[in-house]
Amino acid sequence: MWFKDELSKEGITIESRYMIYSSKDTTYIVPYAHIRTIEVKGNKLTIYTGGVERIVINMKDEDTTKLLLEAILTGIEKLYLK
Repeated sequence: MWFKDELSKEGITIESRYMIYSSKDTTYIVPYAHIRTIEVKGNKLTIYTGGVERIVINMKDEDTTKLLLEAILTGIEKLYLK
């Protein structure tokens, strides 16, 4: 899928049940079932996983941020529709 190639340039891998985000020295694995809230501001996407955990992802532009949001929402829908 073309969007996976675009997101991989940002260090993001979309899988069927989770997302992997790699930045500098850190890799985050976020299961869709753990996502509680997603906040989008410009080219920044913040994922809250309940409690005080959050992951901030700075994207190159707003279009890529929207692409990531759609990919995550699609993953969540597929997870709960099974």
